[in-house]
Amino acid sequence: MRGLRILFGAVTLLGASVTSIGAWAAAPAALDPEPQTAAGAAAINAPGLYQLEVEMTVKNWVLCISQPLAEGLLKARETSHDDFLTAYSQAAAAHTCGQMPQMQVKLQKAVYESAPDATNRGTVFNALVNLSGAWAAAYVVPVE
Repeated sequence: MRGLRILFGAVTLLGASVTSIGAWAAAPAALDPEPQTAAGAAAINAPGLYQLEVEMTVKNWVLCISQPLAEGLLKARETSHDDFLTAYSQAAAAHTCGQMPQMQVKLQKAVYESAPDATNRGTVFNALVNLSGAWAAAYVVPVE
């Protein structure tokens, strides 16, 4: 119950629009504690590859409850694979970020992009995520 209150407080503070608290609360249990693919190794160079405002199913993307958390993971990935794994492990243990095997998303806008000279470039998107049939606001990072 304590975890639900913490998660609800974080979502409320962030101003996220959550249609169903039950659906949002179910998300942390579905998060993988460790990335299933080489999440820190891939370079995502073109945010233009992703269409905004279109419902799509994605695989192995990282879901975070806040923009600073998602940006922190991406910045760690830009630095090194080890830094990414450390940051990811901490976020997954806190149930604030996690890699989803599959999820439905509607990307709203790119809110952070890696520097053009970064080795492992990527993008953080503000998105609506379908959690147990209800759409909730979150931040996602493509992992390929």
